[in-house]
Amino acid sequence: MAGSSPFKRLPKKRVRASQRGSRNPAPDMVMYRGSLAPMRNDTTTVTLYDNATVITSAGGAVSSAFNNNPGACRNWTEYSTSWGEYRVLGIRFSYDNIPTVNTATIPGFSGYHSIVHGTPTTAATLAQAASTGIAKRWNAFRPFTREWRMADTGEAQFIDTSAPAQNSFCLTLYAEGGGAMVYYGNILIEYLVQFRTHNL
Repeated sequence: MAGSSPFKRLPKKRVRASQRGSRNPAPDMVMYRGSLAPMRNDTTTVTLYDNATVITSAGGAVSSAFNNNPGACRNWTEYSTSWGEYRVLGIRFSYDNIPTVNTATIPGFSGYHSIVHGTPTTAATLAQAASTGIAKRWNAFRPFTREWRMADTGEAQFIDTSAPAQNSFCLTLYAEGGGAMVYYGNILIEYLVQFRTHNL
């Protein structure tokens, strides 16, 4: 028989005439010799995508928060129906500016916030964002990329797929000085999501 098999044929036993008719295993019976331990690969890791726009408020300011809740992503339902729990291993934000008639300079800061598990973030002011060591400058007229990777036990927690939620991370864009209600660019959000435990 080609290939190896976890099943092994039992050897034939010699039976004395006095034992014939007793309950001996038939020569063609087989016994499973493989492991009875549960499989360790009951997970899958995929990239899910979402997008957003950067538009200034009526006062010409930007204050847009993006958390690690992938529930609005394309294909989320496909995976959340099959899997019971998930966690986000990392996120990449890619901003692409678009041509606009507005020429006002709106420099700003992108701030990284580690928040309590399952609770929403509170947007800071532009000055507060600028004062944090983890904030980075960005400009609405230039493309940029920001990445985050799971880094602590709170962020490593699995969440029930039936109720996707924010999980210990948020990136917020801040800017001031833009035109009122101006559409400046698009953001592609890539979530690296690990699912575990099949729904039965």
